[in-house]
Amino acid sequence: MGIPAAERLFPFAIKARLLVVGRERLQHDRKKLQFLLVTTDISENSRREMQRGVAPLPVVQHYTSTEVEKLLQLKNTKVLGFKQSPLSRSIFEGLNEFLLQPPPPPVPAAVPPVEPEAPPAESL
Repeated sequence: MGIPAAERLFPFAIKARLLVVGRERLQHDRKKLQFLLVTTDISENSRREMQRGVAPLPVVQHYTSTEVEKLLQLKNTKVLGFKQSPLSRSIFEGLNEFLLQPPPPPVPAAVPPVEPEAPPAESL
């Protein structure tokens, strides 16, 4: 069995500095993030707190903190964010089956109201 596609992209995400770690930084940068990855060994309360703090960001739960350390060279990390980029989108799609909190539905673009045309001026 080969390495999952998302895991093959992790070294590129590290090199591109797409990872955000730390609760305060995640909350501060939440508008710049593609998705949040939480480990399977995080406490239920911490997971819920992070989900609320970054809502409506999509949240994926996969890997243990030990696996995250091996794959991403991040010690004692149970929550991390991926900055918005095509690479992060590809990683997210590879981890989509572990989605906890789906992304928000797209907001339709506001369409300006159409003003009725003025009737042509009558000539005398």
